[in-house]
Amino acid sequence: MKFKNRQNSQFQQILDDINSFPPWVKEAILLNLKGELDRNTLKTLKAEDCIFLYVPKLTDAGEMFLKSCQSNNRQIDQRLYHFLMAVHKENNLFDITQDNNSTFQNICNILISGWKNGFIQPTFSKKIHSMVYFLAGKIDIGEYLFRIGRMTKQQFYWYTSMQNPEMVLFEEDVDNTEQQKINMEKTFLNLGYLSQYELQDLKALQEFSKSKVKIKSPSLILLDKIKNLNEQIVTLNISNNRLKEEKQRIIEEKDHYIKRINTLVNSIQSLNNEKTMYIREINSLKEELKKWLK
Repeated sequence: MKFKNRQNSQFQQILDDINSFPPWVKEAILLNLKGELDRNTLKTLKAEDCIFLYVPKLTDAGEMFLKSCQSNNRQIDQRLYHFLMAVHKENNLFDITQDNNSTFQNICNILISGWKNGFIQPTFSKKIHSMVYFLAGKIDIGEYLFRIGRMTKQQFYWYTSMQNPEMVLFEEDVDNTEQQKINMEKTFLNLGYLSQYELQDLKALQEFSKSKVKIKSPSLILLDKIKNLNEQIVTLNISNNRLKEEKQRIIEEKDHYIKRINTLVNSIQSLNNEKTMYIREINSLKEELKKWLK
């Protein structure tokens, strides 16, 4: 499955890496994933309902807002600006989160803001719309199930009444918040609103959305390693050039001092020669003096 995202989309790179594997490796991956995924989830799984593959679209108002931000240098929320720029490039939510070094929860909150301000086109997928609000922390599991059609209005009314202490008949029926949440989850399971796998998946996704997680394909990891090695090589080359320059400077200084030493040696030799000559002259004068005294 190919996406309209830019060529260096991290998610597309992961898919390209998997597609490059031999057929038997891909079969093993598929069988392993089938074993982990719930059967009901596989039956209802659709690409257009996958929140990570969702590609938001700018409205005309969003395009105009983005252009005004670029031309007027106006003071705006930088998170919203970078998000709209990523949407303009037709990135999916996975790549937007990875490129902005943000949490998925933050991206969902910015997306909701984009919807409310009319900058982002509304999604036709109830599941994606509901999941965005759920992961942003705007709704709980009960309301999420109602929004995707797992609960009727009557059932949702019953659920909200159980959540509101003012509508509970007996005070002893009100548990503490955490215990109440666990009890409601058990009720959802017993009533068949969702499976155990779906509940675990929702809770895991909710926790995942709160953390910054970098997911990279093996080829991107390798490229990063190559990039780091190249940077180290450049640093070593710079250090090596500096050492060469220092060596050359020392060699030049050495040559200079050798020349000075040779000059001094020659001067000393010349002085010694002069000294020898003067000694001879003195000795000669001494001899003449002796003769004269006789």
